[in-house]
Amino acid sequence: MEQYQIIKSRTHEGLTRFANSAIHQNVVMDETESTVLYVLDKKIGILYSIGKEPNLQAAKEIALNSKMNPDFASLPDVDEAGQPKFKGSFSETTAMAPPETRAELVKETLALCKDRELQAAGYVSTGFIEKDIENSLGVKRNDRTSFAEFTITTIGVGTGYSTTRSYDLNQIDIKRMTGEAIETALKNVNPCKIEPGEYQVLLEPLAVHELFWFLAWIGLGGLFYDENQSCFSGKLNQAITSPLLTFSDELIPELPGFGIDIEGVARRKTLLVEKGILKNLAYDSYSAHKVNKKSTGNAFSLVSPFGGFPFSINVASGKTDSTKMLREMKRGLLIKRFWYTRPIDRKNGILTGMTRDGTFLVIDGKVDRPVKNLRFQISLPEILKKIKMVGNTLRLFEYGRFPHLLIDDFNITGMTG
Repeated sequence: MEQYQIIKSRTHEGLTRFANSAIHQNVVMDETESTVLYVLDKKIGILYSIGKEPNLQAAKEIALNSKMNPDFASLPDVDEAGQPKFKGSFSETTAMAPPETRAELVKETLALCKDRELQAAGYVSTGFIEKDIENSLGVKRNDRTSFAEFTITTIGVGTGYSTTRSYDLNQIDIKRMTGEAIETALKNVNPCKIEPGEYQVLLEPLAVHELFWFLAWIGLGGLFYDENQSCFSGKLNQAITSPLLTFSDELIPELPGFGIDIEGVARRKTLLVEKGILKNLAYDSYSAHKVNKKSTGNAFSLVSPFGGFPFSINVASGKTDSTKMLREMKRGLLIKRFWYTRPIDRKNGILTGMTRDGTFLVIDGKVDRPVKNLRFQISLPEILKKIKMVGNTLRLFEYGRFPHLLIDDFNITGMTG
């Protein structure tokens, strides 16, 4: 067996950062990178180069001096790669936005914060990524995507936070997002203490985004599932969440993304969970071939020891307005954001982490007062089954599109300090 794959990529990024209500950094990066994977009788060599052309011979030398990988079957061929149905979303003005454009947006943000006597910190980034991918089995693909991201922390006696991502800078509502962070900071003062215990919680979409990132990583990758390392191993076509939850892995047009994965395999919509039932998992070609399957177009790295995992989650909207969800709460917590979330038991889906930038006590359907930042420890499989309501409004973040979730019995273990 003798195969190879070549990836050429270019990343152009402009970044404008601000802190203490002033721009303190403006940088532009334009970098090219090449990656060559060479397979020689199941010996694999991978060569990464910055600013250089691909070197097949050097990658072959690495393969010659590597150990055999008995699990490797083949790179994806043309049939497995499929014909891409989607292209990455691209905005020329966003891809090449100058520093002045980003500075004007920061200026608007800082003025809004100054009016409310708050400091601000965060960043605006813009740019594009383009990739050319080919292999010795006939796969030849290219794609590009632009990106824009805005993040702000508002700081006074209390703090607030807001973030979003899009392929088009003009689609980011800087004024609205800054206003949300300001409103949270002004309300997030004189926080009270609460006792540890299980609480009903209303998670805002940013907090839901954080949980789903870990859900995808530790629960929905095909390799972890097949190796019995996933918290859902053995549960394909069984209920793993509340029947209110349906979501898929798919290219979301409003977000940066490619119509192909890193192996050149076409992205497709993969229904992961339908009305609570686990329907599919995410594979790259390496992990798929080990169990006689085909890639789902979810390779993020070549011959990855982690296999493939979902790239962008699209959660189907529910039927309930977030205001009504709040009114349903007798005594619980409104949580805007999680911080330092980490898995402590991947096989059982146990996460720990903290709340940050806005946690509020809810009594009789109304926000009563802010709460000091909390530490939590939860079982993802258990929490997902305790979803009582799914919001009907979705928000875009780096990892997809997410609603509010009303969840019972969320385990708070104490304060963070």
